[in-house]
Amino acid sequence: GYTPHWVYISEIVESMTLIIIGQDLKGNNEEKECLKNIEEQIKSQILENYYGYILSLENSYTMISFIDKLPGLVHFILVDRTYNRVLAPRISPLIGHKLKTGATVIAEQTNHIKSRLWDMFYQSQTFLAKGYYEMIMKSGQFQYSFKLWFEQEPNGQPLTIKEQVSKDPKKPINRSFYKELQNRLFPQSKFENRKKIRCYELYCLYLGILSSKDIQRNNQQLIELLLRQPN
Repeated sequence: GYTPHWVYISEIVESMTLIIIGQDLKGNNEEKECLKNIEEQIKSQILENYYGYILSLENSYTMISFIDKLPGLVHFILVDRTYNRVLAPRISPLIGHKLKTGATVIAEQTNHIKSRLWDMFYQSQTFLAKGYYEMIMKSGQFQYSFKLWFEQEPNGQPLTIKEQVSKDPKKPINRSFYKELQNRLFPQSKFENRKKIRCYELYCLYLGILSSKDIQRNNQQLIELLLRQPN
């Protein structure tokens, strides 16, 4: 038969909603207070651990800001693996502003770019698992670019990677993986404070017509725009 359920809904931050579904509750003040406490704990954890990601969702960056400076760039994702922060513009369809198209065409192009981004991320992680820290590969009409690097704070000096480290196939690529990679590449005995080392990843989706030199030059310029120049 039908079992009645209750639903607790609350907005954590803009574009992020908490939904709790349960049963066998009476809906009294004590239970409501308990749910409110759960909401506050979840919100606190999200803001603490994924604050950068939330900022990226609310960020005003659009690809239009980069098209003139970085020709051929379709989309990018910058990841700060040290603090688990992500910076990425909104996904925009490959349509000129003077071209009139319907919502269906825009949605199709946007979804196509999303599928390319997921594939790029998968391919990049596959190369990373084999110990490669940079990658450029062709995929249809697009090219994937991936770069992982470490910097020494506070001046952002890139650290030289001298060892190729392959991942244990039984372990996932998660936060622990990046910490272990940093420990392996830069032993603590060489640095007074390991917290001064930052780990970054840059994922870029380009049009297929660009040369590898153009992509590398664009990547470096993009890093300068995102990390070096004051906002």
